[in-house]
Amino acid sequence: MSRENTLLQRATAQLRTFLQANQLRCTKERLAILEAIYQTDKPFTIDGLMQMMQQKRFHVSMATLYAAADLFARANLLLRHPATGASALYQRIPDSGCSCYLICNSCEKVSQLEKKDALELIESIPTKRFTPYHRITYIYGLCMRCKAKQKRQLDKQKKH
Repeated sequence: MSRENTLLQRATAQLRTFLQANQLRCTKERLAILEAIYQTDKPFTIDGLMQMMQQKRFHVSMATLYAAADLFARANLLLRHPATGASALYQRIPDSGCSCYLICNSCEKVSQLEKKDALELIESIPTKRFTPYHRITYIYGLCMRCKAKQKRQLDKQKKH
């Protein structure tokens, strides 16, 4: 069995437990949306999720997607990145217990930091009287592309 299938099976079991505990129904739409989310580990918007569902030829409304995203976030299956733009970015909860993301303030691109020593440091922070499910850190700044673009614009302004 592939790693992705194992993750999806765990997520499905977690969703079913959450739904049962909150006396909610486990619908085919919720399961199909969860499956689409677990086919990618990259951040996505609700519009992007709609495209994924259309590619699967599974029709759901935007309202259903927004409601499912909110439900999955409450069930600790989906993470909503605190982006600064109008479209929220979502991502399935990372496999490891600790993640660090870099968010560009200009283009709002989200990328994952893969520095093992930094992640170990974050994971080692003690939490008294609190049980963390996952640890997520955000670092805001400018990506190299936006920084270069900004420099070109400043150079252009200096010439005029």
